[in-house]
Amino acid sequence: MLGSGKGAPPASAGVSEAARRAPGLSLLLGDAPIEPFLGERWERSPFFSKGTPARTAALFDLPRFLQAVNGAASTHGGRAGVPLDVRAQGPRGGDAFPLPPSFVEQALALGLTVFVLDLQKNAHELAQLCAQVKRDLSYAGRVFINGYRSPPGGATPLHLDPQAVFTIQLAGTKRWRVSRAPAVEAPLRPMIHEIVGSERFAQLAREAPWLAVVAPQDEASLDAYTLEPGDVLYVPAGVWHTTDTSTGSFSLSLAFEPYGVLELVRDHLQQALRADPAFRASLPVVPALEGSRPSVAHPAMHEFLAARLEAVRAAVAALTPESLHDAYLRALRDGASSK
Repeated sequence: MLGSGKGAPPASAGVSEAARRAPGLSLLLGDAPIEPFLGERWERSPFFSKGTPARTAALFDLPRFLQAVNGAASTHGGRAGVPLDVRAQGPRGGDAFPLPPSFVEQALALGLTVFVLDLQKNAHELAQLCAQVKRDLSYAGRVFINGYRSPPGGATPLHLDPQAVFTIQLAGTKRWRVSRAPAVEAPLRPMIHEIVGSERFAQLAREAPWLAVVAPQDEASLDAYTLEPGDVLYVPAGVWHTTDTSTGSFSLSLAFEPYGVLELVRDHLQQALRADPAFRASLPVVPALEGSRPSVAHPAMHEFLAARLEAVRAAVAALTPESLHDAYLRALRDGASSK
């Protein structure tokens, strides 16, 4: 079994017996044991789990997808639904644009791919799956599900994403081609392969010179998986991937919003400092200095920030492993998947 390689304890440490047999994880991993997956695959390399249509038949289907898109109450534990972010994209990818829910079928007929963000907000069974997986993995960040419907011929260009996903194939087939390892560790934003080597990519490199990105030699070097109903594919953050379908496809992506030490410290300091009105209020308004440019320091603002910095230093000095662990526990409780 591989170690974490990142100076952190193995991801499988402390996995409970309940988590080992939890419906959420068994749905995603099939017969694969949890500890080897967490120790060898999590954040490191893609993982394919072959299934059957029966594996996911009870989870979700197209009628429930349309109900959720249209905010039907029956899909959310008897409560009224909320407006969802529905978008459409051209047959070869490109920029997405907002789509009224009533135009989903028309968009598919025109050859567009339709995807819905945070589908679990209007689908009680998906919200339960997100919450179960979050509990089982003690994942402090948000866990959410996006839904994707593509017509025959639909495809996405080679790109990478900043979050890990389990993609669950529900209908049709979709071919995935993926790199064997992340091209960048803990990416900050999505990236399309075609910008690698461009001026835009050079600008990103200047803004974050520590963010080294490894481009695949060519698409032939990618591993290919054809997902059929019941199959699940895990794709870590930062892995190059491209998809296409010849039959049309309906799938879900269960995604993990990144939540690391920076977010943990930020949330703890916010909790510690927000009792002071000076930290809750907007920055003070100060008169512009005659002839000054925005880049010139303003004495009044400088004095205000210096005073606040003393409180920040005190809060940082008071940090302990125990206080950060308390912040971690709050994140587990408060980072509900349906938010």
